[in-house]
Amino acid sequence: MPVTPEPPVPVVAKLALDADKIYFALGHPGRRRLLESLSQRRSCTAAEAGSGGRLKRDSTSKQIQELVEAGLMTMAADEADACRQRHTSHPSLTAAKNTAGQWEMDLGCCVMCWG
Repeated sequence: MPVTPEPPVPVVAKLALDADKIYFALGHPGRRRLLESLSQRRSCTAAEAGSGGRLKRDSTSKQIQELVEAGLMTMAADEADACRQRHTSHPSLTAAKNTAGQWEMDLGCCVMCWG
């Protein structure tokens, strides 16, 4: 009897983004903090992302839009409230602690470290 092969496990592709867009997005300290925060949560609204108090809501939304345009974050309608957008990081962006105890995230063209 022939054996049916198992379906392949989906592999998340690494980012293939424009390095200039990534460097521009990371050039603003507020955007770096948003990306760091999102890497811990994986999903949030603009109000949740700005709850740290350093950026105002309209500024938070603008900075999130820059991260979306760079391809580091995505936006989708919130299932609980259609008037809100939920933001998630790209599936291949994962934060992990390095041997020095700092968080780091490989962005393809650079590695972002914090903590």
